Amino acid sequence: MEITVDHLIDGAERARGSAVIIDVLRACTTAAFAMANGAREIVPVATVEEAFALRKKTPEYLLMGERGGMKIEGFDYGNSPFEIQEIDFSGRSIVMTTSAGIQGVVKATHAEEILLGSFVTMSATVNYLRNRSPEQVTLVAMGEGGIEKNEEDELCASCISDLLKGLSPQTGEIISSLETTESAQKFLDGRRSDLQSGDFYCAMEIDKFGFVLRTVRGRDRLSIV
Repeated sequence: MEITVDHLIDGAERARGSAVIIDVLRACTTAAFAMANGAREIVPVATVEEAFALRKKTPEYLLMGERGGMKIEGFDYGNSPFEIQEIDFSGRSIVMTTSAGIQGVVKATHAEEILLGSFVTMSATVNYLRNRSPEQVTLVAMGEGGIEKNEEDELCASCISDLLKGLSPQTGEIISSLETTESAQKFLDGRRSDLQSGDFYCAMEIDKFGFVLRTVRGRDRLSIV
């Protein structure tokens, strides 16, 4: 298994083999919470306009996502695992668009398969890849808005890489190592009502879920299941 760590939107476009799109704060974490709460699928789209068009066609779809970290006007939910942790999504389809993680998912068009990576599904993702044993794995740390590296996505990519290589990263130190970062402080300093401290701590729940998030391609769209 050849493991490559790449970065940002360009990295998603370069990804080959089994691509793991990593967005800890918050898209891949939020998606995991939604699926854990019973969602049937998450439909990733690049633009707000695509999301509204899908809902117009299928009114029962829920819309979830953000731009600039803020919930999009007219959407049902923002991009917040804390906000949705008690919501029952049983049987519902969710259309999701975000500035980084979901952009990475839709732009990884050269990958043979696409997984969503975060700390909450880390071991499940590693176990899935070990069992599949693909020739090539590309870990893409999506960073801030897909254009600037951040510490949490780089660390998550490093941990997944180490685990795939049979090493043991110090996962117990993840929270303390990230709490003081610029990314974390946006959620912890209380200055922005749309960025809650609960989002950060939800994202730090290592291996909370025992499932892997992967995409499947239907006739006319991609779905996260």
